[in-house]
Amino acid sequence: MLRRGIPGIALLSAACAVAACGDDPAAIDAAPADAVAIDAEPDAFVPDAMPGRFDCLGEALPTTADDPIDVGGVASEISAGGEEPVEGVAITLFSLADAELGAATSDATGTYSVQVATGGTPITGYLHATQKGFLDTYLYPPRPLAASTTAAAATMITSGTFDLLGSLALGDAPADGMGHVVVVVVDCNDDPVQGAVVTSSPAGTVRYNAGGFPSDTATATGADGIAYVFNLTPGTVSVDASFDGTSLREHDVTARADVLTTTIVGP
Repeated sequence: MLRRGIPGIALLSAACAVAACGDDPAAIDAAPADAVAIDAEPDAFVPDAMPGRFDCLGEALPTTADDPIDVGGVASEISAGGEEPVEGVAITLFSLADAELGAATSDATGTYSVQVATGGTPITGYLHATQKGFLDTYLYPPRPLAASTTAAAATMITSGTFDLLGSLALGDAPADGMGHVVVVVVDCNDDPVQGAVVTSSPAGTVRYNAGGFPSDTATATGADGIAYVFNLTPGTVSVDASFDGTSLREHDVTARADVLTTTIVGP
């Protein structure tokens, strides 16, 4: 399963895509002018609709890995106009000690692949995606990388799109000089979890989507499983989520000033 390798690191590409309202007239009518909608598909499962969706909670992390592994995906710009592949995005895989492990550049279709030797040991690290005109994006998987994947999407947004996202969620643009983390909460099947509460340490300003749009009143994740943690002091941040009284797997990311950090939280 995908979660055995780099679970859900696509993050903003599907479950967390900043996209247009689509063809739903009701959604268009309800949206603020020029609003950035968040794709709520696929629908999250309601509690007890899928028995066993949290059976992997507490499962041991991988201790061995394929060698080498390929970490790849598609680099795309997400805007109010939709999603488009981006050529020329520089993507680098780093260890948590900031040692470069491999690099690639997206092609005309946005596709990239980084091959890295593991020596048989899972890699704990992150991906950095950068191109002029876009915010840098850092992608943190919640588990060590132990197998190849093509699901590591690099989602690129402009500062203007990000400010719009913040204005919908906060009533103002995200604070300058602070870190901002997007979290997707998933179950053992990598399906988004509705009704999860996300927390961070140190604490930031947590917001969720409601009806596909960032909300300043929602108190838990919607059908897309998305949470935003705005205005964090830059540095190491522990992210966690709870669902129906159960705490999921907490892990650390690094929130960097004025860029976008993305991750998922699962069992």
